[in-house]
Amino acid sequence: IRHGRVRRAYIGIAAQTVPLPRRLRVALGLSQASGVAITGVEPDSPAARAGLLVGNIIVAVDGIDVGGADDLLRLLGGDRIASLTSFSVIAGSELRKVEIVPTELSRP
Repeated sequence: IRHGRVRRAYIGIAAQTVPLPRRLRVALGLSQASGVAITGVEPDSPAARAGLLVGNIIVAVDGIDVGGADDLLRLLGGDRIASLTSFSVIAGSELRKVEIVPTELSRP
């Protein structure tokens, strides 16, 4: 209400929900059956500056499990704009933490 619209944090990725292979879940100690695969990274976006790549899979934001694209969208609310946010990402076969400062999604 304060801003007259819904504010969303922007990290600059295209993504889709993907299942996580059981072997990978066990090896990395993950509980969820799916994550969010990055299918595109916009140049000079917060995600690109943080080093996220196509093929990385987001499995948590600030310690909260992300099981799908809807979860990720819900977690990127206006309160995360300009706040350091920790993403747990599967890169290859390892789990790593990536720190991103989302910006505000601007609308034309």
